Amino acid sequence: FFPIHGSIDEGDEIRFGDFRWIVFYTPGHGAGMICLYEPDRKWLISADALWESDVGVMTPRVEGMDVAWRALDSVAKLAGLQVELVLPGHGKPFTDFQGAIRRVAERLRGFRDDPPKMGRDQIKKILVYAVMMKDGLPEKGLLDYLMSVPWYPDTVDLFFDSTYEATLNEVLSELSERGILYVEHGQYRTTVEP
Repeated sequence: FFPIHGSIDEGDEIRFGDFRWIVFYTPGHGAGMICLYEPDRKWLISADALWESDVGVMTPRVEGMDVAWRALDSVAKLAGLQVELVLPGHGKPFTDFQGAIRRVAERLRGFRDDPPKMGRDQIKKILVYAVMMKDGLPEKGLLDYLMSVPWYPDTVDLFFDSTYEATLNEVLSELSERGILYVEHGQYRTTVEP
């Protein structure tokens, strides 16, 4: 899907000027995901493996049903680093590295122990991202739209016994109550920023 001009492996060092970044293989959100650690400055580019309170969406149909276990292993690998600044794939940079490790590990254990929780999280995150990317989605016909994209029916079939409308209504209700989605001029909008 993308042209490949070279490869990097766990433990490789990449240099940019005075910065040297060590590669950590961190599957979970994506099978080939990596994080980069700058040991001299104690900076971590955590991509979608570690956000301040969350991780990137888990897609078990794409990454396998053991995705939460692999993501937990990745977070455990990062936990041993001395990090003073985290540069996540989404959200602002943050300094509470060990706090983020604890919060994210707890969330991932919840996904591991209760797979439908991971399915609901997947639906919420992809729906919010779709609203962001498309600058809104129509309130009327949203279910029809979601049924036309493979990820939604597949996720509902896997985790929620094909209850497409009920699942969407529950997710929309939760996102609305939390102030994440709202309707404006017949379009769903989000308060989340990229």
